[in-house]
Amino acid sequence: MEPDLNGREQIELVCHVIDSQRIIPFFQPIISLRDGTIFGYEALSRVEDPWRPISSDDLFNIASELGKGWQLEQICRTKILNKVKKNEKKFKECKLFLNISPQILVEEMFQAGFDKQYLSRYQVNPESIVFEITEKDSMEEISCLNTALSKYKEQGFEIAIDDLGSCYSGLSLTCEVAPKYIKLDRSLIHDVSKNHSRYILIKSLVEYANSMNIKIIAEGIELEEDLETLIKLAGICITEQEKVIGILTRERFQRLLSGRYGFSLHQYKRSPGKVYRNQYSDSQRRKSADRITGECDY
Repeated sequence: MEPDLNGREQIELVCHVIDSQRIIPFFQPIISLRDGTIFGYEALSRVEDPWRPISSDDLFNIASELGKGWQLEQICRTKILNKVKKNEKKFKECKLFLNISPQILVEEMFQAGFDKQYLSRYQVNPESIVFEITEKDSMEEISCLNTALSKYKEQGFEIAIDDLGSCYSGLSLTCEVAPKYIKLDRSLIHDVSKNHSRYILIKSLVEYANSMNIKIIAEGIELEEDLETLIKLAGICITEQEKVIGILTRERFQRLLSGRYGFSLHQYKRSPGKVYRNQYSDSQRRKSADRITGECDY
């Protein structure tokens, strides 16, 4: 059993992690439920110290309290982008989702340093970067945030609202920010196959998103019947961290998609008129439907 850390031990661990840069990046694929293709990866970071566990939220919160939030985020971004550069072929046609604190986004130092020229060092284009902002952290300084986001949109960056449904401000933030992606909180997704109210709400969000050219991404799927329900709501994507994807075989996942769209994954390239038809390689299609464990340590 892993021991819990007290406050002092957590502070010491955070300082050690930052000073030694003991951060490991990993990537969770994001799959389209239209065809099973991987169209993006969410980039995440964890501490390289299995004997002293600390959650990502605690890591970043304590770093921020210590005045080291900017330093920690810079370490994480550098590690992530180095990993992307080393695996250029795997990420070439995919979006890269980065969790960025709104407080960091509005910093002049960040805006001056994270630009097209900076990304070119890693062979990454701004058009492939999606900034994820969480609704619970974003409403206090919405005008400053919008100004910063507008500058990034002009450069080709895209925006995602993370954890929609976890707080009360999500719909207002969506209207203010005009994101390209909305990630639904797991509290909305759980038992959607049985809860009619949640189903109607998600269906309405999908209709709104389609009309606004926004992609919906669902997180927290743990039941196969919930996955099947989401497949029937055309236009939803999922993050591949979900337990249900880990237990599905390629054949079962293929049958679920085939039941909704009437084609099999290996035939998809020859099926005309689909949104993602020509954007992905056969190897990406095979990977997206294979049995997986939920994260990729490229």
